[in-house]
Amino acid sequence: MKEESKLSILLYILGIISCLIFIINSSLFFIITSVFLLVLSIFLQKNKNKFTIYTLLIIFFIGLGYFILFEPLLRRHGIFQDFSFNHFLKNLTNNSNIIPFKTIWYYLYNIFNYKSAYKLSLDTYGLFLNFFGNLLCLTPLAILLPLCSDKYKKTKKYISTILLIAIIIEFVQIITSNGILDIDDIILNAGGAIFVFFIVNPSIINLIESILLKKSHKLNVLQIIIRTAIIILCAIAFIVGYNYRKKIELDYVEYISNYDITIKYKNDKCDNKVKDYFYEDEMYKYYLTCHSKEDTTIYINNKSYSVNEVFNGKTEYKIQLYKFIDKGLNVEKEEKHKRLEICGILGNKVSFSYNATDILYFEYINTEKKNNETCTNIFMIPQKDGTAQAIFYIEKHGIESKKVTYEFTVKNNQVISYELIENSK
Repeated sequence: MKEESKLSILLYILGIISCLIFIINSSLFFIITSVFLLVLSIFLQKNKNKFTIYTLLIIFFIGLGYFILFEPLLRRHGIFQDFSFNHFLKNLTNNSNIIPFKTIWYYLYNIFNYKSAYKLSLDTYGLFLNFFGNLLCLTPLAILLPLCSDKYKKTKKYISTILLIAIIIEFVQIITSNGILDIDDIILNAGGAIFVFFIVNPSIINLIESILLKKSHKLNVLQIIIRTAIIILCAIAFIVGYNYRKKIELDYVEYISNYDITIKYKNDKCDNKVKDYFYEDEMYKYYLTCHSKEDTTIYINNKSYSVNEVFNGKTEYKIQLYKFIDKGLNVEKEEKHKRLEICGILGNKVSFSYNATDILYFEYINTEKKNNETCTNIFMIPQKDGTAQAIFYIEKHGIESKKVTYEFTVKNNQVISYELIENSK
């Protein structure tokens, strides 16, 4: 066996090992390394067969499966971990979008309207990840499928296959409770892959086959240059667009977040009996002390506002209460909801997976040490009446060490009871 063939086999094996490490480690580095090693092994193969191309296709689907089912940044939580039939039916009936281009228009509008997007807590990264992530996720198939079989060089066969894959992805996410039914996800997934297919097929596909598989093709150099230039221009437009929007977003955030505050009172004398409600968020109610709302005037950048105007969104600024407290506003807060305390071994952290999202929202408050344990305080914020369970996982160094299950009952927008169902290691 020639040295090139031995090295090709070694690279192939290392590529498979790197993919297996990715499955265990979930680091993008290993799947990129796997693809690089497998492509390099193709160059060194004496007999140019398509076996390694098929392997690349399998690795692509492994990576795709991880990102649609397990990637924490995309709020994926695995297979059936949070599944309940009632939750599934609710998502299917209440949260589905079957109107074409509704979600696409929503993201496009907020990509260009950065002020609106900021008010909706949609930053540049989130918008681009959702929109362009869906658009690009199946684009590698525009190259891999035609390399695997010539039948996928035919437009009808390729498009029908891509549409089927996009539909399967959407239903896998729904069935595993990793997403909702949105026809625009299918449009974006399939649309991106079809667009790239028309750019790379046949000129660039023929070039890749000539280089990797040593197939004999009559190459159209002009077409290759034009289509490669289109791909490069699209990549440049994406990078420039992302960075430009990030800049104007940061400039806007800087403008609305940095302002001068002056607080003045009609009567400088503090009245200890004053407790004047003026604002609340999901967790607390806030009261003015010493001085009532009527006695208080707030100046932002030398423009006067009443307390109600400031804390009811009547200004263009991002109102952060602590800034006003730092400037002398006397405030007392009152908790609106019950707390749940979950403790584990010192150094552990608590994450949770639950089917209680219909009736409860959990908000972490803080962690503190008690009796050599780390205890996490969590607000239980009611959403609607009902009974449901929540599972909390206590992890140490990323490994689950304990599972705690509670059952919650909400009535009249209050948590009226919660009961420990399971506490297991």
